[in-house]
Amino acid sequence: MIKKLDIRNSLIATELLNIQLVSYEVEAKIIDYKNLPPLKDTTEAIMSCGEELYGYYVNERLAGAISFKLYDNMLDIHRLFVHPDFFRAGVGRALVQYTLNNYQNVDKYIVRTGKMNTPAKNLYSKLGFVEIKDEQVAPNLLITVFEKLFSH
Repeated sequence: MIKKLDIRNSLIATELLNIQLVSYEVEAKIIDYKNLPPLKDTTEAIMSCGEELYGYYVNERLAGAISFKLYDNMLDIHRLFVHPDFFRAGVGRALVQYTLNNYQNVDKYIVRTGKMNTPAKNLYSKLGFVEIKDEQVAPNLLITVFEKLFSH
């Protein structure tokens, strides 16, 4: 089940942070970059991020989450993370698809991931996102930017 989360609630924000940390630790290993910004987040940072956040629950357990911000005609996915216990179970795909299905009042969707994060890149490609460019956001950190246009 997917539901909107109140990130102003410190208990929810802490639960999100705990899952985000274990998920992004895996990505940090995949892309060989241990200083990923999501690994430096705090409960307070999540509570004040201004993102819309949805969680995917399996038997009342938070398995993953997606967050995004809406700008004029664009939806920018900021976070997509899944607890390692639920990797390869369709959680990330379901969260992205839910977002695409429920936020169609935009012209395009954007998402970024580490250039070497093949599992994430494959997911976005399968969901119709197209690689636009690679950006160096820090020394030794390349990210790939994807976009998906929405045809009204």
